[in-house]
Amino acid sequence: MAKHITSFSIDWQSWDLQRSDEISRHVTIVNRNKRTVRHQMFDSVSKEPIEDREYQISGEQCDVFFEYLNDKANIFEWRDDYCVEVYDGWHWDVRIRFSDNTIKHTEGTLEPPPHGERIASLILALAEYSEQPLLF
Repeated sequence: MAKHITSFSIDWQSWDLQRSDEISRHVTIVNRNKRTVRHQMFDSVSKEPIEDREYQISGEQCDVFFEYLNDKANIFEWRDDYCVEVYDGWHWDVRIRFSDNTIKHTEGTLEPPPHGERIASLILALAEYSEQPLLF
């Protein structure tokens, strides 16, 4: 049996100067088996999220998202690193877990990976978030 994607996570962090109580990090995880999206938000000093929400998503929404990743986003062709040298801005880190427990990791700054804007729009359409996740 061919391996398939079981989860897709994006860890987004701001590198701008911020107050300690401002949100500076968003972690968003789409889980295929649970059919959930988990969205965590952190301020710049806490190790634990100041907000942690999990949203149920429909099987159809889940299928559309993971089929896009498998069939159209060309994730196997993504480079490991899309970082450009910056002194402020943001950084994102993507981890894609497969059914054989292997993980594809890629990271970047400022610009999303190929098809990243479409992936972000699909994630944002999965749930009615209390606060919209920052992704790429």
